[in-house]
Amino acid sequence: MDLITKRAEPSDNQVIVDNILRMAMESEGTALDRITVSRAMDRFMAEPGRGFYLLVRLGDQVVGQCMITSEFSDWKDGEYWWVQSVYVSAAHRRRGVLRTLLDEIRRIAIDQGDVFGIRLYVDRDNANAMEAYRRLGLSPSHYQMLDVPMASGDPDQGKTH
Repeated sequence: MDLITKRAEPSDNQVIVDNILRMAMESEGTALDRITVSRAMDRFMAEPGRGFYLLVRLGDQVVGQCMITSEFSDWKDGEYWWVQSVYVSAAHRRRGVLRTLLDEIRRIAIDQGDVFGIRLYVDRDNANAMEAYRRLGLSPSHYQMLDVPMASGDPDQGKTH
């Protein structure tokens, strides 16, 4: 497979939104609102300081994607990158797409020079994803994630998306 990685552009928003909706349903059984996700993508792409999306293409088809955001560390005077909204199309899983994404993230982080770590979170019930990440060398952190829901009446309270 000739997998090509690239940073997403606003013209990629629709395919990214489609994949986010699939990822939420497949990984957590959550049906997201397309209008909300589309609005979020437009906002994210319009504000480059928020981060970037990385896409993996096979020919003209997007077969994998993830969002990268950063967290500044005052302990290290640098950044930790958070890998979020990871999606690999069902037909292309276990074919190197996830490895391609993570390798490219590492390469870009090294080139940037002040990234001290790459982190991600995964739903504790998503055993397939946890196993895929473990196979690629990721290991559990000694930190535990905690949430403070801010939107009253939000049906997804307690979920990070």
